Amino acid sequence: MFKLHESPCDRIDELLEEFKWVTNNKKISYLNVAAAFDIESSSFIDEEENKVAIMYAWTFNLNGKHILGRTWDEFINVLYKLNEYYGLNKEHRLIIYVHNLSFEFQFFRKRIKWDNVFLLNNREPVYALSKLGIEFRCSYILTGYSLKELGNHCTKYPIAKMVGDLDYSKIRHSMTPLTDAEKKYIYHDGLVVVSYIQEQIELEKGIHNIPLTKTGYVRRYVRNECLYEKGSHSKNTHKYLKYRKQMKAMTITSVNEYMQIKNAYLGAHTHGNPLAIGTITKNVYSLDFTSSYPYVMCSEDGFPITKGRRYQIKSKEDFYDM
Repeated sequence: MFKLHESPCDRIDELLEEFKWVTNNKKISYLNVAAAFDIESSSFIDEEENKVAIMYAWTFNLNGKHILGRTWDEFINVLYKLNEYYGLNKEHRLIIYVHNLSFEFQFFRKRIKWDNVFLLNNREPVYALSKLGIEFRCSYILTGYSLKELGNHCTKYPIAKMVGDLDYSKIRHSMTPLTDAEKKYIYHDGLVVVSYIQEQIELEKGIHNIPLTKTGYVRRYVRNECLYEKGSHSKNTHKYLKYRKQMKAMTITSVNEYMQIKNAYLGAHTHGNPLAIGTITKNVYSLDFTSSYPYVMCSEDGFPITKGRRYQIKSKEDFYDM
C-alpha cells in the first residue's frame, strides 16, 4: 500500500479504482478509502498594503496515489470527475481530509456549492459537505496533531513530514516552475494524512466509524460504558442500562420549556448596587467562586434536570412551597 504514483491533474483516471462502500446508522454510505487534499500558498503585501495569499500548487491523494495541480479550475474539474465516476451525492459520499481545513476552506469556499457546513467557531469548519457529494473534513481537529506529530503517530504506515526542502520566503504562482525536490515536499504532506486515516479506517473498521473530532472518541467510549450492556452496542441489538432512562428523562424536548429554564436560571449578571448609585465607594473588593455553576448543579435542590410536568396548585401555601 502507498506506493508513490505521481500524475498531473489531467490524469485523474490513473487514481480511480473501485472501493467498498460502508454505511453508518443514518443510512449514509461512504467510500471506504483514505483521501487527502493539501495546498501550498505564497503570502505577500500588495501595492495597497493588504496582506494577500495565493495558491500555487495543490495535491490530491487517493489511497496513496496522488496528482498535482496548479489552478483551482483544475481542482474543481477533479471533483466533478470523482462525482461522476463514483456516483456521489448527499447519501453516497467521498470523505476528503484536509489538515487545518479552516485555512484551505477560505480559498475554495466560494468556488463550490455547499449542502452543509459545520463550524466550531467563525471560519473554523469541522466538515463541509458539497453538492457534489464530497465531504471535506479537518484532520487537525480530528487529531490535534501538527503534520509532524501526525506522521510520528503513524505506526502501521510510518511516514514523517519532510522539512527544509521548500523555501517559504520565495513568492510563487501557478506558473512558477517547481523542482522535483519541491514537488516531493508538496505531495508528502498529503501522504502523511492518508497514512494516518488509513490506519484509523482499519482500527475503527470503516471510515464511517471515525468521529469528526478527537473528543468524539471520548464521547463514544462514555456512551458505550453508560448506556449499553456490555457487548450489546456492537450488534445492533441494544440492551440499554437503566442509566439511559435517567438521561432520557433529562432531555428537554420543548424549545419553549428550554427557553423558560434558561431565562430563569441565567447567571453572570453583574451590575452596580442601586443603593450606591452616584456615590464613590472606597476600599472595595470582589469575590468569585471557581466552578461555582457546576457545583450548584450537583449540590443544590431545585435545579431543573428533568422534563417539566404540569402541577395543579391546591392552596396559597402550596403555591409558595412550589
